Amino acid sequence: MERARREGRQYDMVMLDAFDVDYIPPHLLTRQFLEEVRAILSPDGVLVANTFTRSRMYDQESATYAAVFGGFFNLRAGNRVIIASRKPLPDHAHLASNATALADTLAPFGIDVERELQRFSRARDWNENAAVLVD
Repeated sequence: MERARREGRQYDMVMLDAFDVDYIPPHLLTRQFLEEVRAILSPDGVLVANTFTRSRMYDQESATYAAVFGGFFNLRAGNRVIIASRKPLPDHAHLASNATALADTLAPFGIDVERELQRFSRARDWNENAAVLVD
């Protein structure tokens, strides 16, 4: 991340998937790290992070993402997927329009776009007073 930022590289998508059964490396949860990620996103870039649906760090992790990105989508099922962007998130009408446009393409893969669309939550379901994680 640091090298990409120094070299001025930008990415349309950064995917974080660095956890195992019960552990995420602490340095990948901090405000400083997420600021590095945000800095290498292109203006329309998106961060997608696969993390835990439930953990003892849920509130702090959420507060840290919110401190760096503002609002984010919080998709929770088997795992938690956080989707954040440098820009404001699209509204529900825009998401629904895109889902409708992709429904026929995704149906052969067993993807029910209406069901998946319901997972795109913006709800702040964490303790708003939780500490932001820092290095």
